[in-house]
Amino acid sequence: MTRLAGWWQALFEEVGNLRAVALARLLFGPIVVFYLWGFLTDALGGRSYQDRFNEPFWGWLPHPAEWLYAVLLTVGVVAGVAMTIGLASRVAT
Repeated sequence: MTRLAGWWQALFEEVGNLRAVALARLLFGPIVVFYLWGFLTDALGGRSYQDRFNEPFWGWLPHPAEWLYAVLLTVGVVAGVAMTIGLASRVAT
């Protein structure tokens, strides 16, 4: 058991170089913004995923209101921009 605990501690508590994390953040932030931008412009134009063919996985799960859908997309785009520039990157990611 101590061997597993030592591995766990080394995995999560070891201090290392964060260049790879910064590079991933710089690459994935614009991808998130690019992906969500089309959905956001459609949502702000009054169109949502419910206007097209939509077959939900679970019929009992309620759909978000259109304004909430637009707010969630906006938060996603803002988080992608914040992740790219490094502003509160842990929270944004």
